Amino acid sequence: MKLNWGWGIFIVLALFILFMLILVYKCTQVNIDLVSENYYEKEIRYQQQIDREKNTMELQQDIRITKRDQAVEIIYPADFNRDELSGTIQFFKPDDAGLDFILEVLPSDKMIQAVNADRLKRGWWEVKIQWTYKQIDYYTEEKLLL
Repeated sequence: MKLNWGWGIFIVLALFILFMLILVYKCTQVNIDLVSENYYEKEIRYQQQIDREKNTMELQQDIRITKRDQAVEIIYPADFNRDELSGTIQFFKPDDAGLDFILEVLPSDKMIQAVNADRLKRGWWEVKIQWTYKQIDYYTEEKLLL
């Protein structure tokens, strides 16, 4: 059986349409996680975020985030009083929103807060700490590879 040019064009178009339908189906099956569900409200309050970061830069000693064997340690400035310290710590996993979680700022007497590394899947994490000390808001963010 010999194919003429009409059948060739038909086969190419049919394969192209089939490819496009498969592509559209696959694209609708991909899970797309937003960085934040309420991104518009966060954008409006961005000046407050700039002020928090400015306050953090003015500190003599910043918060340090270190990776230990079985924990991630958040080390607060030694001159802080733990009773006047409050806030939240967000562990943000860019590639899987289902693993994100938020903790309260609760340092020990030595101004160290340990987070069990078993909760953290291997890969890149963004640790975002927003805290208040003596009615002044602060914010720091650090990327962490586990």
